[in-house]
Amino acid sequence: MTRAAAPCWPKTFLPAPGCRPPSVEPRRDERVLHVCLRVPGDPQAALARALKSLTQPDGYWEVDWQAVKREGGAVVDSCVKIARQIRPTLIFVQAQTPHVLSAYDVDTIRSHCAPDCVIVQWDGDQHYEPTDPKRAWFVDLGRACDASLICNTRYPLDYADMGVRCGYLQIGVDADIWRPTTPDPKGPAVVLLASNYRHLQSYSRRVAAARMLSVRFPSAFAAYGYGWELDGEVNGRPFVKHEEEAPIYSKALAAVSISIRADLPRYTSDRLFRCLASGALTLVEAFPDMAGLGLRDGINCLSWSTLGELEALVKGLVEAPETRPHDDIRIRARDLAMTHAWSARMGELAAIVEAIREEGRL
Repeated sequence: MTRAAAPCWPKTFLPAPGCRPPSVEPRRDERVLHVCLRVPGDPQAALARALKSLTQPDGYWEVDWQAVKREGGAVVDSCVKIARQIRPTLIFVQAQTPHVLSAYDVDTIRSHCAPDCVIVQWDGDQHYEPTDPKRAWFVDLGRACDASLICNTRYPLDYADMGVRCGYLQIGVDADIWRPTTPDPKGPAVVLLASNYRHLQSYSRRVAAARMLSVRFPSAFAAYGYGWELDGEVNGRPFVKHEEEAPIYSKALAAVSISIRADLPRYTSDRLFRCLASGALTLVEAFPDMAGLGLRDGINCLSWSTLGELEALVKGLVEAPETRPHDDIRIRARDLAMTHAWSARMGELAAIVEAIREEGRL
């Protein structure tokens, strides 16, 4: 698939519509300081391994900002201590909340880095609109960083209007966890693995879909994750650990993918990549520029836009004469997912870093 930059590159690091982001071979001699986010139940080991692959031995260091704050320390002090030791050339910051690092802190850390050090912050989740006051900290921090990278291609343009050099870096998939595996022999035919926070409006489409499928296909559908068992209208099952997900996907006739937003170009939940990587026939709720992620209806996924279309897809699968239809789509889904592994993301990150350094040499 073509990799190409939008005309605004490198002012705003965006891929051209329908194309994959530019990618270059990383130089593999970075000294990386990773201000990391350890999500409960997900240490994000694949991201750490990928960043470590950019370095020589002993060239990767971490500051777990949540652990530092739990112990009453200052994240900036931990970063400065390491920066003095290794003189980092790349700092990758995962600060999804305020009060992790300030713009002043970034300037302080930079004074202890290598002259060509690039500092990027990456937000791998979906939050408030860029102009929302609750995102003011992200804007302030972004003005001090060399680039702020997020997971859709609309927000970077909005942030650029506020003086932030912004770009796109999608979340990667851990290919060691999500892969075709021995199916769970007791698994349901159609699955949704996702959280259910019914009090949030952003989850209403997901809840409506799960309720519809539970009513129409009570013996074939199940939803796994937080909150489903509390919804009496859904065939809900408990949350499963990451290592338990792939067998469920592998067994199912299909896996349903519904992100909390379907209106942002290229934004999707990382669960979509998990479905694809596990070799699932994935029923994707359509979203803008999904082609830019390589998703092609009928080729490596089946897409839908309304609950009626989703119902029709599931009906066709559970009533199909074949025991496992569309195996060709499953194979291509897995192939596509491997192009979205964290190891592949490093080439996209390296292209951004190189563009920033080249701009500094002009």
